[in-house]
Amino acid sequence: MLKNMLKKDSGIVEMDAIIAMIIVIVFITMLSMVTINIYVSLVSIQKSAVCTDYAVKIFENAELLPYNDARVKAGTYTKDYGQTQDEILGIKIDTNYKVELSITDYNKLPGNESKEDLIKILDLKVSYKENDNLEKNIEIKTLKKNI
Repeated sequence: MLKNMLKKDSGIVEMDAIIAMIIVIVFITMLSMVTINIYVSLVSIQKSAVCTDYAVKIFENAELLPYNDARVKAGTYTKDYGQTQDEILGIKIDTNYKVELSITDYNKLPGNESKEDLIKILDLKVSYKENDNLEKNIEIKTLKKNI
């Protein structure tokens, strides 16, 4: 009797439909998760690229300015999140980014007071927030020479 029930070909059984729906739901869920992860990765890469672009532009402008220019004087220049400060060394910074530029005269560092004023150290930190409010940053240092 059980053998006859199994051999009976009556089309799609309810259990077949349920299994098919489960497979479709699992597949759609996996596909949507992959899509979301790709999008989040692309946004993170784009924000990191903008940070690097700001750093490169700021250092290029610092290199073009004369050594004794007022914009390259020793000190710390900060643009915080949401601030509408015009620019740092001629570069307009978006409100989603935080920029800290520290310029130090080499001859003002401990142990170098007797040296001539020929080098400035530019220390730049560009920060941004990820989707989960985790702050990421790029820190770069360079030298400005008086030649």
